Amino acid sequence: MQLKLQHYGPLADATITVAPLTLFCGANNTGKTYAMYALYGLLSGRLGPALQPDDFDTWLNETSAETVANIDLAAFFTRHGDTLNRRIGRRLTSGLPMFFSAEPQLFQRAALELGTDVAARDAAVLTLALNHRLEGRDGETELGFTKQAGSAVLTFTRAKDLPKDIAREELEKLFLKLALAPWRGEHTTLLLPAERSGLNLFYPELNRRRTALLHHATKPTFNAGELIQDIFLARYPQPIADYIDLLNDMRTLRKRKSEFHDMALELQKKVLRGKFAVDKEANVTFSPRGADSPLSLHLSSSTTKSYFGLWFYLEHIARRGDVLMIDEPELNLHPDNQRQLARLLVRLVNLGQRVILSTHSDYLVREINNLIVLHEKFPGHEQLRQKFGYEADEGIAADQIRSWHFVGKGGVEPMEITADEGILATTFDEVIHNLNESSYAIAEGRAAAQELAKDEVSNA
Repeated sequence: MQLKLQHYGPLADATITVAPLTLFCGANNTGKTYAMYALYGLLSGRLGPALQPDDFDTWLNETSAETVANIDLAAFFTRHGDTLNRRIGRRLTSGLPMFFSAEPQLFQRAALELGTDVAARDAAVLTLALNHRLEGRDGETELGFTKQAGSAVLTFTRAKDLPKDIAREELEKLFLKLALAPWRGEHTTLLLPAERSGLNLFYPELNRRRTALLHHATKPTFNAGELIQDIFLARYPQPIADYIDLLNDMRTLRKRKSEFHDMALELQKKVLRGKFAVDKEANVTFSPRGADSPLSLHLSSSTTKSYFGLWFYLEHIARRGDVLMIDEPELNLHPDNQRQLARLLVRLVNLGQRVILSTHSDYLVREINNLIVLHEKFPGHEQLRQKFGYEADEGIAADQIRSWHFVGKGGVEPMEITADEGILATTFDEVIHNLNESSYAIAEGRAAAQELAKDEVSNA
């Protein structure tokens, strides 16, 4: 999938494609979080509401008489794929002010445009099996879509008296899903924001704020103007609001078990070195390894606060095919734990998750490079893997990764990735080189000054 971003925050003109593992690197204030938010809005369905290709009305007119229509999806996308993408882009753009909880003027010149890997989309659409029904009060099917996996034909059934607007809305939802099938399908997208440490700690207070607003609305002295002002003060960008909603849903979500339970255990064991627990009232505690009793989350370490959301996702929510996005995964982590986290995330990709990261961490990128190089066998491969403690399933192919350098002045450039070296992260290499050069020069200068001082004392 490809997304073009123009006059969007700090990004003047950038085109980004995503892969099973996608990395955003670059200096501060170059647009990485803006790009993360745009992708989240697209993949989560939070941006880009109704779509209205011309064929919708044609099919609806046909089905008002026939009640059943067979739609050739391959023919539809051949005729309307580009138009559909442009319309998705326009709807994405128009939704930005509400998505960011910002003034419309901020995005007055913005333009988002969706591009599609046609072969990947057609393959994903072909493999989808659909069986959707909209029932009336009497339990009869008012509208339905069915498609067999491996078939390009969608059967659309509609009751004669079903209002056209309702049928069109269902068709719009369906075709948005089909247009993004390689990445959305039936899957969930979660973004762990850089603000997650504070949100994990203060979400009960944020929830009480919401309750207070509702209580205010029930007072006899209710003032609509004051309430609206309070609501606007309490708004957040949509990714932040969605993460708060997830935390507030923990009472329900904690009852579910993810297929990535083993990854949640590994995160606790190798990175956090302790165990989380969430009780039926959604109170969170953490038991450090060797501790006599659990600690409330607000008493635990900054690392624990930062990674509770990732643990909860892996333990209770994650499924194969889902998209996990993390803004600054290295937050509060020692370099060794950054390496452990890189290995865990690569294993998630190998197990069918899609992962998108925005990072400043040279340690994380260099560890991913090790896993790229170890993916292909070479003489001595097994000895090196065992010597440095890498698991057999931790390698990743270079073609499974896209990495982007946000270069400033509104631009984004692809970072070269090879099987021999991994990601060529010059954005980090240059800083490390300059730091080493200045450190050596300063140390040598000091040593030379000290030697000169000794000589002057000796000659005095």
